[in-house]
Amino acid sequence: MQSSIPLTTSTGVVGKPAKRRIVPLSLAALLFVFLICPLLQSQQAAGSEASDKDTIRALLNRVDQLEARVAQLEAKAQIVSPAAPMAQAPSSRAC
Repeated sequence: MQSSIPLTTSTGVVGKPAKRRIVPLSLAALLFVFLICPLLQSQQAAGSEASDKDTIRALLNRVDQLEARVAQLEAKAQIVSPAAPMAQAPSSRAC
């Protein structure tokens, strides 16, 4: 039993596709990618802008809270040990 399917392609070589078909398909794929990518980026940017503003607002609130806490701790430290003398480091002069 012989198969009626030809074993060669338009290039005449078994198993290798015709170059005439690959080039247009590759160009079409590249064109599709270049046209779709900007559309996908613009969709992401529109949704993330509101999210970015919310994140910035939350971070600024957290910074304010932390600054207030640092001020409280500094005030408490001054009450506990007011003007504690600093220990002097030994001088590095050689005799």
